[in-house]
Amino acid sequence: NGEQELMKLLLSIEPADIPAVMAFADKNLPKQLRWAFRYQLLQRWGEADVTAAMAYANTLTDRQERESSIGIVAGAWAAKDPAAAAAWAKQFPKGQLRDQVLSSVLNAMAVKDPQAAFDLWQGLTPGTAQRWGMASQIFANWAEKDPVAAAAKAAQLTNGQQRNQAFESIASTWVESDPQAAAAWANMLANGNDKRNIINTIVSSWAQNDVPGALAWAKQLPEGAAKQQALAGIGQQWAQSDPQAAMQFANTLPAGKGKTDLLNSIYNGWAQQDPEAAT
Repeated sequence: NGEQELMKLLLSIEPADIPAVMAFADKNLPKQLRWAFRYQLLQRWGEADVTAAMAYANTLTDRQERESSIGIVAGAWAAKDPAAAAAWAKQFPKGQLRDQVLSSVLNAMAVKDPQAAFDLWQGLTPGTAQRWGMASQIFANWAEKDPVAAAAKAAQLTNGQQRNQAFESIASTWVESDPQAAAAWANMLANGNDKRNIINTIVSSWAQNDVPGALAWAKQLPEGAAKQQALAGIGQQWAQSDPQAAMQFANTLPAGKGKTDLLNSIYNGWAQQDPEAAT
């Protein structure tokens, strides 16, 4: 309740009054509460007057607070004018601050223009946490707008981990709107590991809302690791809603590793839900 009341208070402050409130908070509030004020108000200040908000951020003497504040203002700026914010952020010398600011800009840019966000993302320093974390958001937003284009761009990534991360984000988004199309795309992936992982992601999510549809699609896959993994994923999901039906289905499958894996998957899910019934 205290946090909700604080949020209401911060939202009620007029933009013209934010500088005075910030000055009061910096002088009178303990560090933790001061930062809560600063985080919320800097976003609003950056939307109303990015120049003044950025000037304030640059006056902070604590390096971590200063750089975090610059990132917050840059994100608010990017929500209104992503191209200008990105151009400004690129002027920083390569290093942690540049990547942090670009990451804030990317957060906002990914919603409006995933292609531009992707181009900017490629300029982040390789191997940084910001670079790894932003790929998922960019491709998830892209998949909401145009999953086919997002998938085509993700396929061009040469780093296997980054490509799989992008594929996972696309799959998780696409399956919500069109599981058939998402599954058909996953089944066409050239890399065997990518294909198995993404098919499993899609059918597991699909089974949360439509077990018969997910099962019908998985059963038509050719025998192999992808089919076995897909059936196991469906079984795990099915067991959470109707473990008896899931077990009955599994027992109709031909003997072999796929059946064994699926039975184990169903039993594990059932045991988590109702240990007594599972035994």
